[in-house]
Amino acid sequence: MATRITGLDLGTYSIKVVHLEVQRDLRVIGYDEERVLVAEVAPVPGVAGVAGVASVSDFDDEATSVRPAPVEGADGVANNDWLEPESFEAELDPLADAPGWVRALNGLAKRGNFEGQWVVTCLPNGKAMTIHVEVPFDSKQKVTSILPHLLMDRLPLDPRAVVYDFVVGAGAKPEQHEAIVGFARKEEMATFLEDTRSCGVDPVVVGVPELMLRYVAERAAPMGTGSYAVLDIGHTYTRLLVVNEGQPILARAVRMAGHDITEAIARRFNISYEDAEKVKHARGAILPATDAEDPAMLALSESITGALGPLVRELRRSFQSLFAQSRVKVENIYIMGGSSRLKNLVGFLEAEFMVPTERFHLEHNVILADLPAAERHAASIGLGLSLALQQAVDRQEKKLVNLRQGEFSFRGKSSFVRGQLTRIGIAAAVLVCFLAVFLATQRMEQRAQMEAMRSAVLKQSTELFGEPLDTQQKIQARLTGEAGSDRGFVPKMSAYELMYNLISRMSSDVTVVLDRIEVDTDRNLVQIVGVTSNPQAVDRLASDLEQLKCLREVRKDRLQVRSETEVQFELHISSGCS
Repeated sequence: MATRITGLDLGTYSIKVVHLEVQRDLRVIGYDEERVLVAEVAPVPGVAGVAGVASVSDFDDEATSVRPAPVEGADGVANNDWLEPESFEAELDPLADAPGWVRALNGLAKRGNFEGQWVVTCLPNGKAMTIHVEVPFDSKQKVTSILPHLLMDRLPLDPRAVVYDFVVGAGAKPEQHEAIVGFARKEEMATFLEDTRSCGVDPVVVGVPELMLRYVAERAAPMGTGSYAVLDIGHTYTRLLVVNEGQPILARAVRMAGHDITEAIARRFNISYEDAEKVKHARGAILPATDAEDPAMLALSESITGALGPLVRELRRSFQSLFAQSRVKVENIYIMGGSSRLKNLVGFLEAEFMVPTERFHLEHNVILADLPAAERHAASIGLGLSLALQQAVDRQEKKLVNLRQGEFSFRGKSSFVRGQLTRIGIAAAVLVCFLAVFLATQRMEQRAQMEAMRSAVLKQSTELFGEPLDTQQKIQARLTGEAGSDRGFVPKMSAYELMYNLISRMSSDVTVVLDRIEVDTDRNLVQIVGVTSNPQAVDRLASDLEQLKCLREVRKDRLQVRSETEVQFELHISSGCS
C-alpha cells in the first residue's frame, strides 16, 4: 500500500507543495504552487517616476487593507450608509485579514492538496533560527538533560519562552561534539499552527528550513562527496547548509535573495517593482563584460551582480569561518530555489568561490519523477521535496530537528487515526494467528517431550522392578512394598531389620548366647546357632520367633545337651520378610 507524503514549502514569493509517493521506490507524483499576494505600496521616496518599489522593511508578506476615504458631498456619506470595502471583504472571505501566505495556503487546500496526506513543513519568514552549541557527548539522549542549562547563556531570550530541538554532530576537533539547535518563539509557533489549521492543514513535522535541506542534499551530491554546500536562493532568504561526511556542520539563513535583485533592477532602470520582476524573470542573466553587446543587458547584469555582492561576501565569510574552526573546505556547491534560475548564476558563483557549482537536478537522486515538466520545476522543488523526503527516509527522526515538541506535539487527525486503526487491526489479527500457530507448536513439542520422558521411565522401571511402571502411584507402591512381582521386587525388610526383629522377639527371661546368625536374602533363609539353659528354652525361643508374621517356618534342626544347664541349638527359618 503506497504512502503519500506532502512537502509544504512556505516561501515568501510563493507556496509550493510536492507530493511524494513511497512504495518500493520514491516517486514524485504531483506539484502545485500558489503565489503569495501582497498589497501595492507607494513608490520609494527620491526615485522619480518609480512606482511600486519598496524597501526591504516595507516589503512584507502581511496583507495590507486599503480603506478608501469618504469624499465630502458624495451620495450616502452624510448618512453613513455606504458599505466599507474591508468589512464586505471580511464577510465574504474569513481570511481577508490573514497574512498573505495563509491565503495562499488556503488556495492550495481548496484544490485538494492536503486531503489525507502527511504534511511536513517549516516555519516561514525567518521565524525559526539555528545556533551551534558545543556539548560533551555524542548521544542525543545524554545531551537532552544538560542542553537547557547550556542554552541559558546562548539564546537571546528565556529558554522557557522557546520551543527547540537539536541534532548532535562532530565538533571542530576530533574529540569534540556540537549540537545544532533549531528554535522558535512559542508564541510564533502557536500562531503558525493556528493559521495552518484554519486552512485544514495540521503538519506532522515543523522544521527549520536550512536544516531540512539535508534530505535533498544527500541526493543532490554524488556518492563519495566529502563536504559540500547547498544554497537555496529564494525570494527573501538564502539558506545555506554545509554537509561534511554526511553530517550537517553549518546551517544559517541570510536575508539577501531575489527580492534584493528585483529592487536593484527597479532602481537601475527607474521602473516599478512589478516591471523589474518581469524583467528579471524574462531576461535576468549575468554576462561577462566582453560578451555584452547590448548596453541594456550589460546594465541588467551589473545590477544583478551588484545586488548579489553582499550575499557573496556573507557566504564567503561563512566558508572562511568554517574552515578556520573545523578545517573543512567546501568541495562542491549545489544551488536551488526560485532565484537560482538566473542565467549564468552557476558560472558567477563558481568564479567567486573557486568551487565546482551546479544546479540541483532530479536525475541526481533516486527519485522517479512523474511530473510532465519536472525540469521546469526543478529549481523550485528542492525544499518541498526535501521536506517530503524526511518522512520517507527518516521516520525514526535520527536526523530531524522538529519544532513540534511538548505542547505542540503532533496529535494526529481522525482520518489518519481511523486508517491506522484498520492497519493495527489487521496487524493484530496476523499476530493472533502467529500466536496460535506458536502455541500449537509448543503444545506438540511438549507432548513429544512427555512421551519421551514416559518411555524413559518405562525403560528404567523395567530394569529396576522387572516390569514397566509409568505412574508415581505404582512406583511408590512398589517402593513401600504394597505391590509385588514375581520377576523383581524391592525387599520389604533389610537383613539388618530382620536380625533386629528376630532378636527383639526373644523373651527377656530366657538366657541365650548366640554364636552365629546368618541371613541369606537370596534364598530367604535365616540360620541361628547358639546356647541356652535347657531344651524347654529352645521350644520357647522358637515360639517367640513364630510371632513374626513374615516368617513362614521356624524349624529346630540340631539340639545337643552339653550339661544340665547348657544346651546347644540350631534353628533354620524360612523367611518371607524379604
